[in-house]
Amino acid sequence: MATLQERAELHKTIWKIANDLRGSVDGWEFKAYVLGSIFYRFISENICDYIHRLMAEAGQSDFDYSALDDATAENIRKKMVEEKGYFILPSQLFQNVVKSADRDENLNEHLTSDRQTEGLSAEVPGYERRWGEHNPHLQELHPI
Repeated sequence: MATLQERAELHKTIWKIANDLRGSVDGWEFKAYVLGSIFYRFISENICDYIHRLMAEAGQSDFDYSALDDATAENIRKKMVEEKGYFILPSQLFQNVVKSADRDENLNEHLTSDRQTEGLSAEVPGYERRWGEHNPHLQELHPI
């Protein structure tokens, strides 16, 4: 178990890394960006789990929604919106965006201008172009 001194040192180190990473971006805006990213990952994983469970019940336990082509996935859009309240195409899933992030020189723009985060970019503060423009560290950041 970590001592209070170790925890304080860890907290200080994490805070310094966060400050270095966010650069000139306001702390509250940076928090919104991070929380928005976590939310995007959560809903991507949630819809995959839901679809995988449905497919397993239908006898297709090896089904992988993230590998499905978008045109085929469009067939379940209406059902997912009715049942889950949202829909994400396979190409727009967090895990697929992460796979191509290191090869996408315009990732910040694609996350806001393409349909990658349709519905999120307007609702979640932080999904804005200024992140990459203000802070080159964010352009180098690769999600875990």
